[in-house]
Amino acid sequence: MIHYCGLTRFVWCILCVAGLNYHALYAQEIIRPNVTNSAFLKENGAALLDISSLNRANAFAIAKEKGWKTFGESSDGNIFRLQRTDDRGLPVYYITTNNVIAAGTTRTTKLYTGGGLGLSLNGSSISAGKVAIWDSEGVLASHVEFAGGRIEVRDKTTTTAVHSTHVAGTMIAAGVNAIARGMAFGLPKLYVFNFDNDTPEMSANAATLLISNHSYGTAAGWSQNTSVTPERWEFLGAPGENEDYKFGYYDTECSEWDKICYNAPYYLPVKSAGNSRTVNGPAIGENYYRYNASRVMSNAGPRPEGISSNDSYDNISTYGTAKNILTVGAINPLANGPYTAANIRLTTFSSWGPTDDGRIKPDLVADGVRVTSTSNAGNNSYTILSGTSMSTPNVSGSLILLQELYSQKNGNNFMRSATLKALAIGTATDAGTAEGPDYSYGWGLLNMEAAAQAILDNGTRAKIAENILSQGDQQFLEVTATGTSPIKATICWTDPEAVAISSLNGLNNRTPRLINDLDLRAVHGSESYNPWVLDPANPAAAAIRGDNTRDNVEQVLISNPLAGAVYRFKVSHKGQLKRGPQAYSILITGINGDSNFSTTGISNNELNMVIYPVPAKNEINVSANIPENTSVQVKLINISGQVLYQDDRSAFTGIYQHQINTSSYVAGIYFIVLKVGNKSYTKKFICTK
Repeated sequence: MIHYCGLTRFVWCILCVAGLNYHALYAQEIIRPNVTNSAFLKENGAALLDISSLNRANAFAIAKEKGWKTFGESSDGNIFRLQRTDDRGLPVYYITTNNVIAAGTTRTTKLYTGGGLGLSLNGSSISAGKVAIWDSEGVLASHVEFAGGRIEVRDKTTTTAVHSTHVAGTMIAAGVNAIARGMAFGLPKLYVFNFDNDTPEMSANAATLLISNHSYGTAAGWSQNTSVTPERWEFLGAPGENEDYKFGYYDTECSEWDKICYNAPYYLPVKSAGNSRTVNGPAIGENYYRYNASRVMSNAGPRPEGISSNDSYDNISTYGTAKNILTVGAINPLANGPYTAANIRLTTFSSWGPTDDGRIKPDLVADGVRVTSTSNAGNNSYTILSGTSMSTPNVSGSLILLQELYSQKNGNNFMRSATLKALAIGTATDAGTAEGPDYSYGWGLLNMEAAAQAILDNGTRAKIAENILSQGDQQFLEVTATGTSPIKATICWTDPEAVAISSLNGLNNRTPRLINDLDLRAVHGSESYNPWVLDPANPAAAAIRGDNTRDNVEQVLISNPLAGAVYRFKVSHKGQLKRGPQAYSILITGINGDSNFSTTGISNNELNMVIYPVPAKNEINVSANIPENTSVQVKLINISGQVLYQDDRSAFTGIYQHQINTSSYVAGIYFIVLKVGNKSYTKKFICTK
């Protein structure tokens, strides 16, 4: 017989060793000059898989002693499975969070043939290995909607589930049944994994992925146990606490997901917000169960007043609060797309933010009600489901098309995930009762028509840019207003991961999770414009303008710009940038003509900065006119913000010319940052092999 305490000590020792090796590996790998840190991601995945397997083995051993459930199905059809224990020794479960109208609501149909934009997108040009889902089980690959081998199971999953098959269909169903056609109905290949080892597998595959869908979360708050007679309500919070700490909580998985995204700057996981607002527990005075001090689920007697019903703010659990992902809530369908904010109605079940540290979640919303899609009941079967599980693949499948369009317009290059996120957020249709973001709808309803139009308008009526901000830099962009629409500027950056908070201190811990705090501001004459800010202490209050110190997304809205007037945007940062220069992306709409980033002091015209050849292969040349005697510094930086080369001149005037050997660099996007005095200038280039 294996005793619990002995097993725990054994597992803990192995985890400590694995953790030490893992963090040493990370410290070494982060300085390597890779655009996507492929070596780290693979080794990290292997290390995390060892830890995950030990965690699960430990949890299952304790479950046998404590009588915990290890798997099952909830009363609303969601599948759950035991994954690990938390720092308190309590079980952690993953649980699923249960298309023509869906595509119409987000205006994804506008990108199809005949959609009005002159496009014909369906995901067919996106190669294998770019899109994946993690879900409870496998997908019915033989379904007619996936004919031609479009589903590829990548782990040892042998069973299928209606939830997984429905999610996959919402993303990519071919449209044999026209009302069930998926968002990216021409995608050649979808990789499928079950969620038991999601984080290790994400790391192992992140180097090639663009999008992954995660329509599940951590079970939290109230749960109705239908596997016993009579059925009973169970509260999953810690003993003695009236609110489940897992809501709004930045846990180990949040940190790991953020770390993976930081090392894979083109990879965007799309995650469901959850359906907790209508899972409210029994009435006051009715019997309920909860974990006792021995971590056994036991009868707690009549429910007292004071235990949270999960029906208001702060009910997105654990890794739905990660910084570098896109978290999606659910609204009721709008077959012809949105018209006004009043038309967009959040479902009663969709979970709300904020995160415990006050960040905006969900990020976006989409249709999640009565969505028709594929079923695993048969090769010609379909079913109707509702939930943020359905709104999430509506978004992830649609975003595939934005990457496809951007690639077509930009030499087969894809957007960084921060760019895609800025594009989706910056063109979303505002929702809610007040202008700006909120903790219910996030930044609003995904508007694929507006997002695609911004890509088509880039360089004329919109600006999409991917830049690098070095320590102490201030970067400026001057734009001219059309006067016919607001100017909206959105920046987003893939922030370094924060240290996970122990579950022992997890309940409503306000410790900021933002690592690098970038700032976006605009000025015109004596007028200044600040980004949106929300108050987590008053989550129902409307957004105001101020200094956003919480989010790795900032947005400045100029509602009534003067036609022909020039507005000057500044990107800067607070404090010390961790891990060197920070890559960021910006989208500006409502402008007339292209603009380039510049600084005060020497103008772009005076500087005449040129880099060539573009694309580069073996070398890149930098040329600039330095009209005044000053210090000059040139840095070559990869897309992860790592400085690969640097040249410094203490005092220089005249024509600066310098050649940098790029023959050892991997193919990808790089930046040349020229710093003249205390001002910097950035140009992007592509290195080919």
